[in-house]
Amino acid sequence: MIKQKLNLVDDVYYSRDYVSLFLKNKDEVFDFEYNSGDKFFLNKTIKRPIEKIGNINVEDGYFDLETAYGYGGFYTNSDDTKFIEKALDEYRVKCLEENIIAEFMRFHPFNNFPINFNKYLDFNLNDREIVVVRLENDILSSYTSKVRNTIKRAAEKVTFKESDNYNEFLRLYEITMKKNKADDFYFFDEFFFKKLMALDSVKLYEVIYDNKIISMGFFMFGSDLVHYHLSANTEEAYRLNSNYTLLNNLFGLAKQMNKKYVILGGGTTSMEDDPLLKFKKKFSKNTMPFYISGKIYNKEVYNKYNALWLKQSDKDMNYFLKYRLEVINE
Repeated sequence: MIKQKLNLVDDVYYSRDYVSLFLKNKDEVFDFEYNSGDKFFLNKTIKRPIEKIGNINVEDGYFDLETAYGYGGFYTNSDDTKFIEKALDEYRVKCLEENIIAEFMRFHPFNNFPINFNKYLDFNLNDREIVVVRLENDILSSYTSKVRNTIKRAAEKVTFKESDNYNEFLRLYEITMKKNKADDFYFFDEFFFKKLMALDSVKLYEVIYDNKIISMGFFMFGSDLVHYHLSANTEEAYRLNSNYTLLNNLFGLAKQMNKKYVILGGGTTSMEDDPLLKFKKKFSKNTMPFYISGKIYNKEVYNKYNALWLKQSDKDMNYFLKYRLEVINE
Protein backbone atom coordinates (compact mmCIF):
# COMPACT_ATOMS: atom_id res chain seq x y z
CA MET A 1 0.00 0.00 0.00
CA ILE A 2 1.40 3.40 -1.04
CA LYS A 3 0.54 6.18 1.39
CA GLN A 4 2.43 9.12 -0.10
CA LYS A 5 0.31 12.24 -0.54
CA LEU A 6 0.75 14.04 -3.86
CA ASN A 7 -0.46 17.38 -5.20
CA LEU A 8 -3.18 16.48 -7.71
CA VAL A 9 -4.13 20.00 -8.79
CA ASP A 10 -2.31 19.64 -12.10
CA ASP A 11 -3.28 16.00 -12.63
CA VAL A 12 -5.04 15.59 -15.96
CA TYR A 13 -8.17 14.16 -14.35
CA TYR A 14 -8.75 17.46 -12.55
CA SER A 15 -8.39 19.56 -15.71
CA ARG A 16 -11.39 21.17 -17.36
CA ASP A 17 -10.10 20.19 -20.82
CA TYR A 18 -10.05 16.51 -19.87
CA VAL A 19 -13.53 16.53 -18.31
CA SER A 20 -14.86 18.35 -21.40
CA LEU A 21 -13.88 15.38 -23.58
CA PHE A 22 -16.78 13.40 -22.16
CA LEU A 23 -19.60 15.92 -22.56
CA LYS A 24 -22.58 14.70 -24.58
CA ASN A 25 -25.70 16.45 -25.83
CA LYS A 26 -26.80 18.81 -23.03
CA ASP A 27 -23.98 17.97 -20.58
CA GLU A 28 -21.92 20.71 -18.91
CA VAL A 29 -18.72 20.88 -16.86
CA PHE A 30 -19.55 21.49 -13.20
CA ASP A 31 -16.54 23.34 -11.81
CA PHE A 32 -16.39 24.25 -8.12
CA GLU A 33 -13.64 25.66 -5.91
CA TYR A 34 -13.79 26.97 -2.34
CA ASN A 35 -10.81 28.69 -0.69
CA SER A 36 -9.90 29.99 2.75
CA GLY A 37 -6.35 31.24 3.09
CA ASP A 38 -4.11 28.50 1.70
CA LYS A 39 -6.80 25.84 2.09
CA PHE A 40 -8.78 24.74 -0.95
CA PHE A 41 -11.58 22.32 -1.84
CA LEU A 42 -12.40 21.62 -5.48
CA ASN A 43 -14.18 19.34 -7.88
CA LYS A 44 -14.56 19.17 -11.65
CA THR A 45 -17.22 16.80 -12.89
CA ILE A 46 -20.02 16.37 -15.44
CA LYS A 47 -23.50 17.80 -14.97
CA ARG A 48 -26.12 15.78 -16.85
CA PRO A 49 -29.85 16.41 -17.32
CA ILE A 50 -32.25 13.72 -16.11
CA GLU A 51 -34.70 13.37 -18.98
CA LYS A 52 -35.74 9.72 -18.89
CA ILE A 53 -36.28 7.15 -16.15
CA GLY A 54 -36.77 3.66 -17.49
CA ASN A 55 -39.27 4.09 -20.30
CA ILE A 56 -40.78 7.31 -18.95
CA ASN A 57 -39.72 10.79 -20.09
CA VAL A 58 -39.34 13.35 -17.30
CA GLU A 59 -39.32 17.10 -17.76
CA ASP A 60 -38.77 18.32 -14.20
CA GLY A 61 -35.50 20.10 -15.04
CA TYR A 62 -33.30 18.17 -12.62
CA PHE A 63 -29.67 17.09 -13.05
CA ASP A 64 -27.08 14.85 -11.46
CA LEU A 65 -23.27 14.80 -11.43
CA GLU A 66 -20.86 12.06 -12.44
CA THR A 67 -17.06 11.89 -12.55
CA ALA A 68 -15.69 11.78 -16.09
CA TYR A 69 -14.15 8.52 -17.32
CA GLY A 70 -11.26 7.71 -15.00
CA TYR A 71 -10.80 9.40 -11.63
CA GLY A 72 -11.82 12.56 -9.82
CA GLY A 73 -13.97 13.35 -6.79
CA PHE A 74 -13.83 15.99 -4.06
CA TYR A 75 -10.22 17.09 -3.57
CA THR A 76 -8.74 19.18 -0.77
CA ASN A 77 -5.34 20.00 0.72
CA SER A 78 -6.83 20.39 4.20
CA ASP A 79 -7.56 18.05 7.11
CA ASP A 80 -9.52 20.76 8.94
CA THR A 81 -13.05 19.38 9.42
CA LYS A 82 -14.53 22.84 9.97
CA PHE A 83 -13.12 23.97 6.62
CA ILE A 84 -14.39 20.80 4.90
CA GLU A 85 -17.87 21.22 6.38
CA LYS A 86 -18.02 24.85 5.24
CA ALA A 87 -16.85 23.89 1.74
CA LEU A 88 -19.42 21.11 1.51
CA ASP A 89 -22.16 23.48 2.68
CA GLU A 90 -21.24 25.92 -0.10
CA TYR A 91 -21.08 23.03 -2.57
CA ARG A 92 -24.54 21.82 -1.56
CA VAL A 93 -25.99 25.32 -1.96
CA LYS A 94 -24.64 25.51 -5.51
CA CYS A 95 -26.04 22.07 -6.33
CA LEU A 96 -29.49 22.96 -5.06
CA GLU A 97 -29.41 26.29 -6.95
CA GLU A 98 -28.69 24.33 -10.14
CA ASN A 99 -31.32 21.61 -9.49
CA ILE A 100 -28.71 18.90 -8.96
CA ILE A 101 -30.15 16.04 -6.91
CA ALA A 102 -27.17 13.68 -6.45
CA GLU A 103 -23.58 12.93 -7.43
CA PHE A 104 -21.59 9.79 -8.28
CA MET A 105 -17.80 9.94 -7.84
CA ARG A 106 -14.87 7.75 -8.89
CA PHE A 107 -12.11 8.88 -6.55
CA HIS A 108 -8.53 9.29 -7.69
CA PRO A 109 -6.44 6.61 -5.89
CA PHE A 110 -4.05 9.28 -4.52
CA ASN A 111 -7.01 11.29 -3.21
CA ASN A 112 -7.59 10.42 0.47
CA PHE A 113 -10.96 12.18 0.77
CA PRO A 114 -13.09 8.99 0.84
CA ILE A 115 -10.83 7.57 3.57
CA ASN A 116 -10.44 10.68 5.73
CA PHE A 117 -13.95 12.10 5.28
CA ASN A 118 -16.11 9.02 4.81
CA LYS A 119 -18.75 10.43 7.19
CA TYR A 120 -19.61 13.19 4.71
CA LEU A 121 -20.50 10.73 1.93
CA ASP A 122 -23.88 9.01 1.59
CA PHE A 123 -22.34 6.06 -0.23
CA ASN A 124 -18.69 4.97 -0.12
CA LEU A 125 -17.23 1.69 -1.34
CA ASN A 126 -13.68 0.39 -1.79
CA ASP A 127 -14.49 -1.08 -5.19
CA ARG A 128 -11.20 -2.69 -6.26
CA GLU A 129 -7.41 -2.60 -6.23
CA ILE A 130 -5.46 -0.22 -8.46
CA VAL A 131 -1.93 -1.25 -9.45
CA VAL A 132 0.73 1.43 -9.07
CA VAL A 133 4.32 1.18 -10.30
CA ARG A 134 6.84 2.98 -8.12
CA LEU A 135 9.61 4.28 -10.41
CA GLU A 136 12.55 3.10 -8.35
CA ASN A 137 16.25 3.11 -9.28
CA ASP A 138 16.19 -0.18 -11.17
CA ILE A 139 12.71 -0.98 -12.43
CA LEU A 140 13.77 -4.15 -14.22
CA SER A 141 15.10 -5.73 -11.02
CA SER A 142 11.69 -5.33 -9.37
CA TYR A 143 10.14 -7.80 -11.84
CA THR A 144 10.15 -11.57 -11.44
CA SER A 145 12.68 -13.46 -13.56
CA LYS A 146 9.81 -14.74 -15.72
CA VAL A 147 8.66 -11.19 -16.51
CA ARG A 148 12.23 -10.04 -17.21
CA ASN A 149 12.70 -12.92 -19.65
CA THR A 150 9.37 -12.16 -21.37
CA ILE A 151 10.37 -8.50 -21.78
CA LYS A 152 13.76 -9.50 -23.18
CA ARG A 153 12.28 -11.94 -25.72
CA ALA A 154 9.60 -9.48 -26.82
CA ALA A 155 12.12 -6.65 -27.23
CA GLU A 156 14.10 -8.78 -29.69
CA LYS A 157 11.12 -8.94 -32.06
CA VAL A 158 9.28 -5.63 -31.75
CA THR A 159 10.03 -1.90 -31.62
CA PHE A 160 8.48 0.85 -29.51
CA LYS A 161 7.98 4.51 -30.44
CA GLU A 162 5.75 7.54 -29.95
CA SER A 163 2.83 7.77 -32.36
CA ASP A 164 0.36 10.30 -33.76
CA ASN A 165 -1.80 7.71 -35.53
CA TYR A 166 -5.01 8.00 -33.49
CA ASN A 167 -7.08 6.65 -36.41
CA GLU A 168 -5.21 3.35 -36.22
CA PHE A 169 -5.69 3.35 -32.47
CA LEU A 170 -9.44 3.79 -32.97
CA ARG A 171 -9.55 0.84 -35.37
CA LEU A 172 -7.61 -1.45 -33.03
CA TYR A 173 -9.45 -0.19 -29.95
CA GLU A 174 -12.86 -1.02 -31.39
CA ILE A 175 -11.68 -4.53 -32.26
CA THR A 176 -10.31 -4.94 -28.71
CA MET A 177 -13.50 -3.68 -27.04
CA LYS A 178 -15.76 -5.87 -29.17
CA LYS A 179 -13.60 -8.89 -28.38
CA ASN A 180 -13.90 -8.09 -24.67
CA LYS A 181 -17.68 -7.50 -25.02
CA ALA A 182 -17.27 -4.10 -23.38
CA ASP A 183 -20.23 -1.87 -22.49
CA ASP A 184 -21.10 1.13 -24.66
CA PHE A 185 -19.52 3.32 -21.93
CA TYR A 186 -16.06 2.20 -23.13
CA PHE A 187 -16.54 3.06 -26.83
CA PHE A 188 -15.43 6.43 -28.24
CA ASP A 189 -15.51 7.99 -31.71
CA GLU A 190 -12.81 9.49 -33.91
CA PHE A 191 -13.58 13.03 -32.74
CA PHE A 192 -12.95 11.98 -29.13
CA PHE A 193 -9.49 10.56 -29.92
CA LYS A 194 -8.59 13.62 -31.97
CA LYS A 195 -9.42 15.85 -28.98
CA LEU A 196 -7.59 13.51 -26.60
CA MET A 197 -4.44 13.74 -28.74
CA ALA A 198 -4.65 17.54 -28.61
CA LEU A 199 -4.19 17.61 -24.81
CA ASP A 200 -0.62 18.60 -23.86
CA SER A 201 -0.45 15.95 -21.14
CA VAL A 202 -1.39 13.04 -23.42
CA LYS A 203 0.95 10.88 -25.50
CA LEU A 204 0.25 7.88 -27.73
CA TYR A 205 2.79 5.07 -28.18
CA GLU A 206 2.88 2.11 -30.53
CA VAL A 207 4.62 -1.26 -30.78
CA ILE A 208 5.58 -2.45 -34.27
CA TYR A 209 6.24 -5.94 -35.60
CA ASP A 210 7.08 -6.72 -39.23
CA ASN A 211 6.22 -3.09 -40.20
CA LYS A 212 2.74 -3.38 -38.67
CA ILE A 213 1.35 -1.74 -35.54
CA ILE A 214 0.26 -4.49 -33.16
CA SER A 215 -0.17 -2.63 -29.84
CA MET A 216 -0.94 0.96 -28.90
CA GLY A 217 -1.48 2.84 -25.66
CA PHE A 218 -2.54 6.31 -24.51
CA PHE A 219 -0.68 7.63 -21.46
CA MET A 220 -1.34 10.85 -19.54
CA PHE A 221 1.46 12.74 -17.80
CA GLY A 222 1.28 14.95 -14.71
CA SER A 223 4.04 16.45 -12.58
CA ASP A 224 4.42 13.30 -10.45
CA LEU A 225 2.11 10.73 -12.05
CA VAL A 226 1.67 8.95 -15.35
CA HIS A 227 -1.65 7.23 -16.10
CA TYR A 228 -2.08 4.19 -18.34
CA HIS A 229 -5.29 5.41 -19.95
CA LEU A 230 -6.44 3.33 -22.94
CA SER A 231 -4.87 0.48 -24.90
CA ALA A 232 -5.54 -1.58 -28.01
CA ASN A 233 -4.03 -4.82 -29.31
CA THR A 234 -4.12 -7.20 -32.25
CA GLU A 235 -4.16 -10.99 -31.89
CA GLU A 236 -0.48 -10.97 -32.84
CA ALA A 237 0.24 -8.67 -29.91
CA TYR A 238 -0.77 -11.33 -27.40
CA ARG A 239 1.41 -13.96 -29.08
CA LEU A 240 4.44 -11.64 -29.03
CA ASN A 241 3.74 -10.18 -25.55
CA SER A 242 4.02 -6.69 -27.00
CA ASN A 243 2.21 -5.15 -24.01
CA TYR A 244 5.25 -6.05 -21.92
CA THR A 245 7.35 -3.98 -24.31
CA LEU A 246 4.84 -1.12 -24.29
CA LEU A 247 4.74 -0.85 -20.50
CA ASN A 248 8.40 -1.49 -19.76
CA ASN A 249 9.47 1.21 -22.25
CA LEU A 250 6.91 3.61 -20.82
CA PHE A 251 8.26 3.07 -17.31
CA GLY A 252 11.73 3.92 -18.58
CA LEU A 253 10.51 7.12 -20.24
CA ALA A 254 8.55 8.17 -17.16
CA LYS A 255 11.59 7.63 -14.96
CA GLN A 256 13.74 9.76 -17.29
CA MET A 257 11.10 12.50 -16.93
CA ASN A 258 11.43 12.29 -13.12
CA LYS A 259 7.91 11.01 -12.56
CA LYS A 260 7.29 9.17 -9.28
CA TYR A 261 4.58 6.67 -10.17
CA VAL A 262 2.74 5.10 -13.09
CA ILE A 263 -0.87 4.20 -12.34
CA LEU A 264 -1.81 1.10 -14.31
CA GLY A 265 -5.38 0.90 -13.00
CA GLY A 266 -7.24 -2.23 -11.98
CA GLY A 267 -9.07 -5.11 -13.57
CA THR A 268 -12.28 -5.10 -15.54
CA THR A 269 -14.01 -6.48 -12.42
CA SER A 270 -13.49 -6.20 -8.67
CA MET A 271 -12.47 -9.86 -8.40
CA GLU A 272 -9.00 -10.67 -7.04
CA ASP A 273 -8.42 -13.20 -9.84
CA ASP A 274 -9.42 -10.76 -12.60
CA PRO A 275 -7.12 -11.57 -15.58
CA LEU A 276 -6.30 -7.93 -16.35
CA LEU A 277 -5.48 -7.23 -12.71
CA LYS A 278 -3.22 -10.28 -12.56
CA PHE A 279 -1.39 -9.07 -15.68
CA LYS A 280 -0.81 -5.61 -14.22
CA LYS A 281 0.43 -7.08 -10.93
CA LYS A 282 3.27 -8.72 -12.85
CA PHE A 283 4.84 -5.24 -13.02
CA SER A 284 4.19 -4.17 -9.43
CA LYS A 285 2.90 -5.53 -6.14
CA ASN A 286 2.02 -2.01 -4.99
CA THR A 287 -1.72 -1.38 -4.91
CA MET A 288 -4.06 1.38 -3.78
CA PRO A 289 -7.80 1.31 -3.10
CA PHE A 290 -10.21 2.68 -5.70
CA TYR A 291 -13.31 4.18 -4.08
CA ILE A 292 -16.64 4.84 -5.73
CA SER A 293 -18.84 7.17 -3.72
CA GLY A 294 -22.02 9.18 -3.80
CA LYS A 295 -23.74 12.15 -2.25
CA ILE A 296 -27.42 13.10 -2.30
CA TYR A 297 -28.46 16.76 -2.33
CA ASN A 298 -32.23 16.46 -2.84
CA LYS A 299 -33.47 13.28 -1.13
CA GLU A 300 -37.11 13.88 -1.99
CA VAL A 301 -36.57 13.96 -5.76
CA TYR A 302 -33.83 11.29 -5.59
CA ASN A 303 -36.17 8.85 -3.80
CA LYS A 304 -39.04 9.77 -6.14
CA TYR A 305 -36.96 8.95 -9.23
CA ASN A 306 -35.73 5.65 -7.80
CA ALA A 307 -39.33 4.72 -6.94
CA LEU A 308 -40.39 5.57 -10.51
CA TRP A 309 -37.65 3.28 -11.84
CA LEU A 310 -38.63 0.45 -9.47
CA LYS A 311 -42.28 0.75 -10.49
CA GLN A 312 -41.28 -0.21 -14.05
CA SER A 313 -38.78 -2.94 -13.15
CA ASP A 314 -39.40 -6.61 -12.35
CA LYS A 315 -36.38 -6.65 -10.07
CA ASP A 316 -34.82 -4.20 -7.63
CA MET A 317 -31.14 -3.21 -7.72
CA ASN A 318 -28.88 -1.93 -4.94
CA TYR A 319 -27.26 0.77 -7.05
CA PHE A 320 -26.47 4.44 -6.54
CA LEU A 321 -28.29 6.61 -9.13
CA LYS A 322 -30.47 3.56 -9.77
CA TYR A 323 -32.84 5.66 -11.87
CA ARG A 324 -30.08 5.87 -14.53
CA LEU A 325 -30.25 2.11 -15.18
CA GLU A 326 -32.34 0.35 -17.79
CA VAL A 327 -35.35 -1.33 -16.18
CA ILE A 328 -35.18 -5.09 -15.72
CA ASN A 329 -37.94 -7.04 -17.47
CA GLU A 330 -37.74 -10.78 -16.77
